[in-house]
Amino acid sequence: LAGTLLLLTPKATMSGSISLVDALFTATSAVCVTGLIVVDTGTYFSGVGHALILILIQIGGLGLITFATFFAAVLRGGLGVRESLVVRGMISFESIGRIGRTLRYVIGMTFVLEAVGALALYFSTRFDFGSVGEAVRSSVFHSISAFCNAGLSLNSMSFERYAANLPVNAVMTSLIVLGGLGFPVLMVMLHKKTLLARGRTEGRAWPVHTRIVIGMTAALLVFGALSFLALEWDGALAGRPIGEKLLASWFGSVTARTAGFNTVPTAALAVPTLFLLAALMFIGGSPGGTAGGVKTVTFSLVLGSIRTMFSGTGRVELFRRRIPDWLVREAQAVVAMGIIVVTAGVLILLIVEDLSLSDALFEVVSAFGTVGLSTGITPTLSAAGKVVLIVMMLTGRIGPLTLALALAQRRAQPLYDYPEERVFIG
Repeated sequence: LAGTLLLLTPKATMSGSISLVDALFTATSAVCVTGLIVVDTGTYFSGVGHALILILIQIGGLGLITFATFFAAVLRGGLGVRESLVVRGMISFESIGRIGRTLRYVIGMTFVLEAVGALALYFSTRFDFGSVGEAVRSSVFHSISAFCNAGLSLNSMSFERYAANLPVNAVMTSLIVLGGLGFPVLMVMLHKKTLLARGRTEGRAWPVHTRIVIGMTAALLVFGALSFLALEWDGALAGRPIGEKLLASWFGSVTARTAGFNTVPTAALAVPTLFLLAALMFIGGSPGGTAGGVKTVTFSLVLGSIRTMFSGTGRVELFRRRIPDWLVREAQAVVAMGIIVVTAGVLILLIVEDLSLSDALFEVVSAFGTVGLSTGITPTLSAAGKVVLIVMMLTGRIGPLTLALALAQRRAQPLYDYPEERVFIG
């Protein structure tokens, strides 16, 4: 709401005005680090508007609670137990002993990675702009947007002009992947002596969470890139050199992990490719990071429970560790809630808009997964259709399980139990 009010001010746009729904949509897309747009970000908004959007992206990427708690810790000199427990859940951190120090590390690491990304982008694209100021502004904006997995771009055609540019592709995909891995994993990878790693890795092996995230992320990225390449070889990638095809396929797979940039026109993709990207968008990134979706670890636990059902072991085991049953049930609940929310969103969007099922499904999954990829129909939606996507973005960013727990009424543990009875399934 604050972002909406600020974007409604005359200085935020080039024309001096923007509709309430479009301002709310843009603010939601920025705070939820989605990237869906109803007006062209680069040309419609002024420098003031770009700065406002960038601030919303940064706050949304790190998490509002992370930012608020960090400044509270700085002003008050520390955190209480209640605040520490809240932040621990936000950044997927186990120990509450030194949450304040960990928060400072997370925010500092974020700014360093974004600064390095901005420098790399500047030296890769500085000759594409008329002035140093424009090059710097573009580099900073896109570095933050990429690391926060926002997908908002100052370029009208996103990164289509850089489809064959190896340095730009390397920088953007690296920032997207690093932001999507999650801060707990980054802390283990970048500094093994941090509180998160100490006493758990002992210099021998990464924690199971880190290994699941890295393994599933790598598998999804490779699978997505190869599938994209195979499906679009004679389609959207036809006529391009092999090197460019490989780059475009890799970028397409990475950006579907909730980033939202594109080097190939999304509207030109075949329906099977759109379905593939929708599946990747639904899974999303990893816990404790800037990405959306149901998360890679959640998906891994669901796959583990399916494997357990066929193996008959009765428990989910990953990397020689047993996963608690309540965590597996949470993972299944998150996926189930995600499917229910997406189904409801698609149904409502089909009712209020004249769209094909594929376009409606892709748009809703993109909003729910906070991705930002679109076949180009977002600006053409009615006010009702935009509101549907706003709700999907908010739901996807908050998380299905968190939303269900927030809406559910507190119930005392019953002092009785009913007799058990089996039912038939399948």
